[in-house]
Amino acid sequence: MAVNGKEPSMALLRVQRGGLKTLRGDITMCMSLLSDPDTTRFFHEDDGINPAETTQA
Repeated sequence: MAVNGKEPSMALLRVQRGGLKTLRGDITMCMSLLSDPDTTRFFHEDDGINPAETTQA
């Protein structure tokens, strides 16, 4: 009876660990993209869209 009580929590722990691993992977991927000079140049290029203008419209 006690074993059945522990199984769901262990499964939940496994799911949480897996989710944290993928989240950590996503964060490191974003950080590496942001530190890449080509990516930052792409984001900082003036493409004619001014965020201040679009929010006011």
